[in-house]
Amino acid sequence: MKSHLPQDFRHEGLQHKILVPGLHLPSDFIQSIKGIDENLHFVFHHYRVQYDDLMNCYYGSLEDPRWTIHAEHGVETWGWIMTMPDGSPIPDMTWHLWQLKKDWGWSHVANIPSIADYSLNTIVNRLGKEKLFKAKHGSLAWNHHLRKEKEDRDAQEQDAKDQRFRDIQGENKWLTRKAMENLERGITAPSRPEKDVISSYVGQKNFTKITRPITDEEGGLITGD
Repeated sequence: MKSHLPQDFRHEGLQHKILVPGLHLPSDFIQSIKGIDENLHFVFHHYRVQYDDLMNCYYGSLEDPRWTIHAEHGVETWGWIMTMPDGSPIPDMTWHLWQLKKDWGWSHVANIPSIADYSLNTIVNRLGKEKLFKAKHGSLAWNHHLRKEKEDRDAQEQDAKDQRFRDIQGENKWLTRKAMENLERGITAPSRPEKDVISSYVGQKNFTKITRPITDEEGGLITGD
């Protein structure tokens, strides 16, 4: 079967998984990706790897070595294989999107972790947005946009953590105040708080009340765990 990958910047004859539309990935997803950029290609990663911003099949100088597209463990490998503590390679077994850069090599674009519609649509929408943004504002502006989005997400996450901390402190305030009052009075023994539980059944007229100690889940300081 003929390879779906261009030969550019790859060694000839290396074993790799050949993409079959409709079997490995949905045909409409593949068409959507190709509609965004014909230079986007699907590469199956047998193992989890670390890769350079730009990959090809050529090694750099001794002073500046680089990871390459090469053969390892009997298959074409795009980068440096990450391993388990025992030295065995960490499996990946997913498709990745790589972009062929004319006269330079290959650039990693995205991992395709799932073929669920939501996951695939997210990738298509992101790449479509990137294409339109770059066409209007340029690549440098896109990079700035990505950094700004990350900074905004980080700020929102921190705000949420701060608010949760304030909420927890507010919920615990009365318990802390009660504990301080007891310490001032010299009361240090456990308070053994209790809870009234009403027992009943369908049609019952007289209800039974049982008083029992509260559990750890029902009382005490809120930790946020």
